[in-house]
Amino acid sequence: MINESSIRKYWDIFKSEQRLTEVRILGNGKTFSGYYTDVEKLLNDIRQYDGYGIYCTINAIKDSCYGRTQRDTIIQRPKATTSDNDIDVRTTILIDLDPKRSSDTNSSDTEKARALSKARTIFKYLSNQGFEKPVVADSANGYHLMYRVYLSNSPEVTELIKTFLLTLDMMFSDDKVDVDTSVFNASRISKLIGTSSNKGTNTADRPQRVSEFIFIPDEYKETDIAYIRKVADEYPKAPKPERSNNYSVERFDLQGFIGQHGIEIAKEGRFAGGIKYVLKECPFDHNHKDAAIFALDNGAIGFKCFHASCQQFHWREFRLHFDPQAYDQRTYDEFDRTRRYNAQVRQEDIKPVEEDSRGKKWMRPDEFRYFDLKDAIPIPTGIPAIDRKTMGLILGEVSIISGGSGAGKTTFINHIILTAVQRNFRVALWSGEMSGGRIVGWLDQMAAGKNYVQLVPGTDGLYSVPSHIRKKINAWLGDRLLIYNNDYGQRWSQLVSDIKAVIGEQNSNLVLIDNLMALDLDCFTGENNARQKG
Repeated sequence: MINESSIRKYWDIFKSEQRLTEVRILGNGKTFSGYYTDVEKLLNDIRQYDGYGIYCTINAIKDSCYGRTQRDTIIQRPKATTSDNDIDVRTTILIDLDPKRSSDTNSSDTEKARALSKARTIFKYLSNQGFEKPVVADSANGYHLMYRVYLSNSPEVTELIKTFLLTLDMMFSDDKVDVDTSVFNASRISKLIGTSSNKGTNTADRPQRVSEFIFIPDEYKETDIAYIRKVADEYPKAPKPERSNNYSVERFDLQGFIGQHGIEIAKEGRFAGGIKYVLKECPFDHNHKDAAIFALDNGAIGFKCFHASCQQFHWREFRLHFDPQAYDQRTYDEFDRTRRYNAQVRQEDIKPVEEDSRGKKWMRPDEFRYFDLKDAIPIPTGIPAIDRKTMGLILGEVSIISGGSGAGKTTFINHIILTAVQRNFRVALWSGEMSGGRIVGWLDQMAAGKNYVQLVPGTDGLYSVPSHIRKKINAWLGDRLLIYNNDYGQRWSQLVSDIKAVIGEQNSNLVLIDNLMALDLDCFTGENNARQKG
């Protein structure tokens, strides 16, 4: 069973740059091999091997391999097949998920469903770590997540990918589904998508299936090596003698520690390098039920809670939570500060609110008051091209301006301020990046225009506005522009209260926040980027 359309799609995704590939065919104790640069030639030659297992190399092969005996043809017992040294660069990281079952059998539908669920879990986890979207394929008996990369074929990268897969195995493998930790080598072959699995007997409950694509991203982007390292760094490292542990690296009695402190274990199971103990609850937040201790066979121990608000807690912090004397005083003090801060910012439980005079919580379209754009009050940005498209900033609505560092967001905001004030709107500004004096100086230059600014003596490109012009500008701005005093801090909960006050007491029409990254989002859980979602 061969799906030629899927094979062409495979070639288009992974081999579209006329990249050389080796097709390897296995079955009945025989090995066949061929090197190809043309998918139609490959298709013509593999049709006769329907019923065998058909695989391809996943990384870029050196062009010199095309000179081997099996160039544009498939031969049995080849003198040479692709080795790690034959790989030019790594272009794919393969995550291979297979349900556990008896050897030489196809998976059942139930077993496959478990593998798909695990694939979704890992897909979500890696997306949250910054990974680009992978190609997802049904490998006939399990699932593949194939992440695009561009990495050197070096011992360091090989070790990194090996550790990356070991980390995923540690975190996600269980008694039903395994993350294959053996697919880290550069010359790895994997199922040619569009061909069938031919393990075992083809039965109704364990059928032989054709592999197929499940998901192909609109843009198949490369994931940067930094994100791969970020995940690999979660893999526990064997302890080293250092000041904090009094230079002692004796093997830790984890079982004794668990028993001594009454740590409740929900379940345990082995992974490739050790034992995982899933806790009944995370000690740092009892609402979290997906925390685990990892005990590697080499003596290394790790801890992880998969919630964003607990990402700063690892094995050292876990141990200190139960045994404050485990390390030196400075280490404990650092942990205690982190723990107390985390407790302060933890989000309060949400309590249901009953329906009241505000009306029903869920309403039909005809129950809403029609909003006529003629009733909207626009605050122009002062940039005609934007105002023609959007009407400007609509009074009473929230607008978010996003852009990379140095893209000109603050300059754009200053332009909006001056335009709004000119039209007699009252503006309030909070800036976590610049002091009030710096903001006023920048606004003065924009309001004065190029004819009224002067080069600061002794500088190359720094300008200022003469004092008599500044006074006129500030008088014009008057109390129509209010700038937040940063001495009152950057806590979001405090700022919300002060924004309400400036709207209610000072009648501000437009409130600008520049920028969210500088805020201390103290009422939300997670790191700053994650908290901004709140």
